[in-house]
Amino acid sequence: MQVLLVDDNPGDVLLMQETFEELHVGVEVLTAGDGVEALDTLERGMADGRLPDLVVLDLNMPGMNGIEVLQAVRASDGLRHLPIIIMTSTAAEEEVVEAYRHYASSFVTKPQRPAEMTEALRSLDAFWLRIAQLPKT
Repeated sequence: MQVLLVDDNPGDVLLMQETFEELHVGVEVLTAGDGVEALDTLERGMADGRLPDLVVLDLNMPGMNGIEVLQAVRASDGLRHLPIIIMTSTAAEEEVVEAYRHYASSFVTKPQRPAEMTEALRSLDAFWLRIAQLPKT
C-alpha cells in the first residue's frame, strides 16, 4: 500500500507519517509539500505504473491549493479514480461543499491535538486501507 500525504505543514506531515508507519508495516508513505509537487508525484507514478492507493490532501497551501489539485486529478483519465481524503484545518461549510462538488472521497477536519490526529488517521486507515475495496492501479 502507498499513501501520498500532501500538506505544507512539516509538523503535521511528520505526525501523519509516523502514525501511518506505526499502523501498517509495509505501507509506503510519500509526501508532497504543495500542490505542484503533489501533481508531479502523481504524474511520475502514472508514468511508472505505481500510483498511491490513497491521497490525503490539505486544502490551504501556498501556490496551488487543495481544490486546484483535486480539480486537476479529477480531470485526468489516469488519476481520477484515486481516493482523495481532504484533511484540512478549516471546517467552513463552503469548503466542505466545494470539496465534494469536485468529487473528494471524504472531508475530515484536521484535529489540533496529536492524540486526536492519531485517532483520525487510525479511522482513515481502518476504512480506506483495510475495509474499502480500492482499485488496482
